[in-house]
Amino acid sequence: MAHEYVHGVTAHTSNLIYQDQPGALNEALSDIFGEMVEARTTGRTDWEMGTNLPAAIRSLRDPASWQIGNSGYYYPSRMSEYYGRNHSLLQSLPDQDYGGVHINMTIITRCFYLLAESLPGAIGIQEAADIFFRANQVHLVQNSQFIDMRLAAIVSAEELFGPGSHQARKVAEAFDAVEIFESQVLPPDPSPEPPVSGEESAVFISEDSGGGYFLARYEKALGDEEPGTWLSCFDVAPARPSVSGDGSEVFFVDSINDACFIDTDPGNACEWCLEMPGEIYSVAMSFDRKLYGFVFLDADGEPIDEIGVIDLRSDDEPRVFSLRAPSTEGVLLNTVLFADSMFFTADNRYLIYDAFNVIEFEDRTRLGVWSIYAIELATGQTIPLVGPFTNAHVGFPSPGKVSNNLITFDLLPDNSNDTIVVAMDMVSGENKIVATVNDAWSIPGYSGDDRAILYSRPDPLVPTGYSYARQPLAANGIDPVGDWARFVRDGFFGVAYRRGDYAAPVGEIAVLPDGLDFGSVRVDELDKKSVTIQNQGNGDLMVYDVFLTGAGQDAYRLSGGCTGQRLKASASCTVFVSFSPDEPGEKSAQLRVESDDQTLSMAQISVSGEGVGSRDSGGGSSGCFMGCLKNAY
Repeated sequence: MAHEYVHGVTAHTSNLIYQDQPGALNEALSDIFGEMVEARTTGRTDWEMGTNLPAAIRSLRDPASWQIGNSGYYYPSRMSEYYGRNHSLLQSLPDQDYGGVHINMTIITRCFYLLAESLPGAIGIQEAADIFFRANQVHLVQNSQFIDMRLAAIVSAEELFGPGSHQARKVAEAFDAVEIFESQVLPPDPSPEPPVSGEESAVFISEDSGGGYFLARYEKALGDEEPGTWLSCFDVAPARPSVSGDGSEVFFVDSINDACFIDTDPGNACEWCLEMPGEIYSVAMSFDRKLYGFVFLDADGEPIDEIGVIDLRSDDEPRVFSLRAPSTEGVLLNTVLFADSMFFTADNRYLIYDAFNVIEFEDRTRLGVWSIYAIELATGQTIPLVGPFTNAHVGFPSPGKVSNNLITFDLLPDNSNDTIVVAMDMVSGENKIVATVNDAWSIPGYSGDDRAILYSRPDPLVPTGYSYARQPLAANGIDPVGDWARFVRDGFFGVAYRRGDYAAPVGEIAVLPDGLDFGSVRVDELDKKSVTIQNQGNGDLMVYDVFLTGAGQDAYRLSGGCTGQRLKASASCTVFVSFSPDEPGEKSAQLRVESDDQTLSMAQISVSGEGVGSRDSGGGSSGCFMGCLKNAY
């Protein structure tokens, strides 16, 4: 019970994303404070999760001694034991356990146990709980990694007990013991890519004299004057279109529910369509025009609870994602009726959409609410981003153009006629109110440089009833600066674009140095070197696994680790390789790093060393020292 309650606390504090390391942190905090509730209630804790169940599930004290089900694998107690996404254990679990959130969490729970009770000079459960609770409440954010937890806990200890305090030193020692070292480099604030060079323009829907909706364009470089130039030859559905990152092409739904394309500078050409009338509800196109998303209609003309995705980067068949609402513990609920507006993130990692949910309560009353979810395309896993709320609706999410961490959307409280335009940083979870619109959805979107949000405002003097407005933003992409101004009159469901060259952000792995040579090391002695894994690209990089292979791998050992870590652009992490030969001779191996680098999914460096001398089997203290050190290490 307490474990699940703490998930609610986390959802209203750090709101850790339920995936990979943030998800494992989420689960670890629930186990930790579940044990703290047990200690407060019974006067003690047994450091086991699920004691009152028919069988306890896992241990905080000694996770590596507990088998994971009947898998033959054991819970990790340090980073070098972390289970990466490609590990056969996770591959055998539903949804890969969202990156091992119920498994890799024990690295953090063991850290807490060491801090509270096991280290020499351990600080006790109350002070340890105060530190971890403050870290979650004040310092952790949605996408915090394990290294963030270390720094958050140290800062929290210093805030509570003073800089350099015994508690702060013990926090660092506990994280060192589970191989979450301070030498890892935190991801910096994401650096935006240079925007597309063209002038700010827009595609939007406008109403002609006959009352029909048509696509229109406003691009000064092509000679357009307000209220813009008609673009489509035939009328369109009142739904937001997608525009390519280079500003050259529009993908949209027409009035007969077919999916259509048209150039933004078409000359005399009209749109061309997929010839699927009556089948399409909404569409999305990635900025690089490699991915296409579809919400289809059923035989009664109602949108269905699936999204189809075509990926032109591969020869695979189109994929269909069933829409489910994830809850705590990774349980999927069948509450989503359909998706509405959607987009692909700039790195093509996620499809983000708003969805209509129907929640049924115990008394069988039902409530319809909107929320925003993300589907990770590589795994098919669904992650909640915003809502669902019981007292408000959210909708029309739209991404930043140059910053992959920005999103804007509409928030409509039930007790108000006003729609709130929200800008949100998806890394930190910080959000700001950008504008307020009376009695209408604003359908917001970022400008080409992320320094403004463009949105629709009611305008009774024009045929559509709306004009397209622009609200300037600060450099962080979420704080409003100054007043809004009209961008173009008589338009809604708009999308801003810039014409020019576009390059999608991608992660690019580098492993440094390009080889490790330990030289000569005496048998049963130990040498240790560090390896840096760096993201030299301009998008996120996910490190799936780090491991040793080769004939001489048994002479080497990894500690620390980057497995399961998401590196922002220019960020890096560190893994340590130790060489301790047990016999003379050359020992050669390779250190391999699996990631989602699109051009180098498996990077590797050579590792070499030579054992020299012979094992000293004497009984004196000097003869035992290095062998005993190796065994202890």
